Amino acid sequence: MATGSIKDLTIMNTSVSDLKGTSTILFRESAQNNIVRYCNIKGSESTISSGVIFFSFASIGTGNNNNTIDNNNISCQTEDKRPVNIIYSSGQRSRGNNKNTISNNNIYNFLNQKAESNGVYISTYSSAWTITGQ
Repeated sequence: MATGSIKDLTIMNTSVSDLKGTSTILFRESAQNNIVRYCNIKGSESTISSGVIFFSFASIGTGNNNNTIDNNNISCQTEDKRPVNIIYSSGQRSRGNNKNTISNNNIYNFLNQKAESNGVYISTYSSAWTITGQ
């Protein structure tokens, strides 16, 4: 875990596929208590029900809970394949994606001219999130 303030780790999915499943960071199967901090995160996920950072479903455990995305630069991987959603969450009735934190991130270059675009899209069965800026 970084303790400084320099964003010197880049996490990039180089796929520009239109198929679902090309998220750069995927939280799934009850991912809990993870921290992504001081990174450059790039991707081109282009489906409406996913994102560059995707909080997905869980078939085991209690859901993807208490994760933190903090102080990152998050954007598209390539200008001509901008994502639909930068951060997207969709849980399940009995295993929601709850109490996650999105804070102090620089979210940019995500306007997809072919679809409605979102910096952060918190969908079904996702509650008690904290979303703050700088």
